[in-house]
Amino acid sequence: MGFQAYEIYKELSQTRPHLVRILIEIAKLHRKFAHVPIDELSKKIKNVNLDSALHFLVKKKLIKRISQPYVGVYLTPHGNDFLALHWFVRKNYIIAIGDPIGIGKESEVYWCLTPNQEEVALKIHKAGILPFKSGKRYRIYLNTKDKIPDLAESKLAARREAEALKKIKGIVNAPKPIAQYRHFLLMEGIAGVDLVKVKGLNHDDARYLYEIIIENVEKSVKQCHVIHGDLSEFNIILNEEDGNPIIIDWPQWVSNEHPSAWFLLERDLFNICAYFAQKHDVNTLSSKEIREWIESDLLKKPRPSEQARDEFVFEKMLEEMEDTDLDRPFIVEKFDEKSNIDDEMF
Repeated sequence: MGFQAYEIYKELSQTRPHLVRILIEIAKLHRKFAHVPIDELSKKIKNVNLDSALHFLVKKKLIKRISQPYVGVYLTPHGNDFLALHWFVRKNYIIAIGDPIGIGKESEVYWCLTPNQEEVALKIHKAGILPFKSGKRYRIYLNTKDKIPDLAESKLAARREAEALKKIKGIVNAPKPIAQYRHFLLMEGIAGVDLVKVKGLNHDDARYLYEIIIENVEKSVKQCHVIHGDLSEFNIILNEEDGNPIIIDWPQWVSNEHPSAWFLLERDLFNICAYFAQKHDVNTLSSKEIREWIESDLLKKPRPSEQARDEFVFEKMLEEMEDTDLDRPFIVEKFDEKSNIDDEMF
């Protein structure tokens, strides 16, 4: 399995709980230090051979050491995966991780099992962790001149998607969110096939799918004030049970009031119309009709003369969120907990 932290988690949580405590303390100290000084860490960890413990964590690739300008350690991507997984397991959200649903450039998604034997999906955002930087050109939430730490990018992407899914829950055909912590997002598991991979649709079915997708875009904008921002045939799956389209991948959403709202909504609609017109010969909205619809009914304002640039910086993004603390769990559906671990300990 590509998700290495799961195997390491089973070993450490059951046989070496003191190492979990060390990782948690390192994460807490990361709020003050990019590289945690060993001297600071030793003040928090008592009655443990710290050198031996850190050597083991380095061997497992959960942390890395530095020697200059001081002796310190920092969490690796695997270490951050471990801590996020630790929270979801200890809070009794999941008891097992299964096969991958999809491995992409910016995220990995795995099937998981809840204590009630329900299959759910765990999405691991890796916007700033994987070697994929060109995405910033297309991601409004990363459209900033400021340097954002890699993990902060992934936390931001996970939190944005969780908030979007909560806003549109029960209104738009999209996965229902359950909880988000750090760069992990747990949501409803939906078995299906990517729209882009579907071949041989008859005209009536293609027309039906097109109309349902357009209807969901309208509901999202008018009722929820949420614009997907990156909608295309690549971000739609067809539900295995009823064949209805499900819109996925929402971290790049913007509100109706965002300076780029007009252009992003226009692009979303154009992408869908172009796909169904070209691939399935469906009579769709023309570019002129798309613009008239946005101006008269969806956003009810004229198209700006030009698109704003660098207006959605990291700090403004945080201000517009429900909770600006990216380290705090975002809980939509609370399961019965078997642990009373303090959320703030992470």
